[in-house]
Amino acid sequence: MPEGTVSQFDPHDGAGLIRGDDGREWPFHRLQLRGDPEVYVGARVWFEARGEFPARVVRLAEGGPREAGRAEEGEEEEEEEEATCGSRPGPVTVRALRGDDLEDMVAIDERVTGRSRGAYLGRRVGAALRDSALMVSLVAEVDGRVAGFLLATLYYGEFGLPEPGAVIDTIGVDPRRSGQRVGTALVRQLETNLRGLGIQAVTTEVAWDDWGLLRFLGRMGFAPSGRLCLERRLGP
Repeated sequence: MPEGTVSQFDPHDGAGLIRGDDGREWPFHRLQLRGDPEVYVGARVWFEARGEFPARVVRLAEGGPREAGRAEEGEEEEEEEEATCGSRPGPVTVRALRGDDLEDMVAIDERVTGRSRGAYLGRRVGAALRDSALMVSLVAEVDGRVAGFLLATLYYGEFGLPEPGAVIDTIGVDPRRSGQRVGTALVRQLETNLRGLGIQAVTTEVAWDDWGLLRFLGRMGFAPSGRLCLERRLGP
């Protein structure tokens, strides 16, 4: 059976993500666990993959099977120690975006997406700082370090809508902080700030097969809107 590493896990709702040793990612739920039910970010697991979801997930026990190319014993113990220390983090604090957050944001985004989008995020941060008094772009910190970010914009009558609203452009959470409610803190603070501005609705777009993000937004109260996003590809 294939093996992999738990790259994301939310202990509150039991949803997580396994990055297989072949580089593929597989969503799973705690209910799929067999044997030892304990799981955490960084845990090594083997799983039975069927379709889009692993049908069975089993955490590798101490002294379980090892393969060439796996971490040496000292490295594995260090990862375990980091996971243990990370299980009792400080509280999540949310503040307004600052210009010096860009480097941390690019690093987090690269861990999540697997590619560097420094130019894109630089433009988004520059635009957000020009409207910084509105405080709709936010950064979350844990133990004094950037753990996630949320970039949002306001619109007034665009797309034929008569009422002002807000759009979440990008949200990113450091995978090493998965399960620590960082994304929840960001969205809740955004909601508070928007209510203070008299904004009644916030929207975003999600890839239809981004199951992890869809589950998260569903927990935050998002639902399909009454409008369709249409696209037409233009030829050369």
